[in-house]
Amino acid sequence: MEDFLKLCRETGLSAEPGCFAENIRTEGINIHCLGCGSKLQVGKAKLIIIQIGKDLSQSHSYSHRGYSLLPTKGVFCRVIESGEVKIGDPVKQISP
Repeated sequence: MEDFLKLCRETGLSAEPGCFAENIRTEGINIHCLGCGSKLQVGKAKLIIIQIGKDLSQSHSYSHRGYSLLPTKGVFCRVIESGEVKIGDPVKQISP
C-alpha cells in the first residue's frame, strides 16, 4: 500500500485496487526486506516468497497508465498452505 500511495502522490495518478495486477495489497509490513524463502501468514493461508520484482521483458509485466510496480515492488509468493484470506486479515512473517 505504501508504494502504491507514493506512486499516486508523485505522479498524480488515480488508481483502484488491482490496477497494478496485485492480488494482495499489504500495509505496515516491509515485505521487500524479507527476501526469497521467507514465509508469511495471510489470514489462514501460508505463503513463501519466491521472487521479488519482475523483468519487464517477461509477459504480464502489467502497467497502469504507463506506470508499473511489478519490476521493483512486486513480491511473488507460492501458496504452501491454503486457507481463507479476507480484507483486513493480518500479514505476519512466520519464518525468515
